[in-house]
Amino acid sequence: MVKNSKLKDGKTFHERLESYFESKETLNSIVTELPLLTIMIPTLPNFNPESWNPTSEVPLVAVLHDQDNEIPFFDSNGELIESPRNAIPGFPTILLKTNERVLVNKVNETGGRVNETSFYNNDLFSFKYLDKIFDGTNV
Repeated sequence: MVKNSKLKDGKTFHERLESYFESKETLNSIVTELPLLTIMIPTLPNFNPESWNPTSEVPLVAVLHDQDNEIPFFDSNGELIESPRNAIPGFPTILLKTNERVLVNKVNETGGRVNETSFYNNDLFSFKYLDKIFDGTNV
């Protein structure tokens, strides 16, 4: 959903991410294969996104899988650090996970039609909330 959002430097979020991949095709493949991929910067003890200075605070990247007992964190050198699943980090963290509150349909699987209950659509997918409780516009 934020793919085309403009950043302070004038580039889109997608363009900024492309600079970290060997090719545009690699990132596009990830976007296509993992449409529910969520990149989250959580508020944690001793860290919150609003006060984060990314030039001086290098985050660890956590990858969350439902079946894992431990959470793998990767540092800027690609080194693996594992943490118990119930531990809450107190340091800058970027979390990669699958969005568990959203269902996705490939547009071509629905005959080119977009579900009327979807909250976001693009050329490939339509997205709808698993339950209306997750829709923040229905408060």
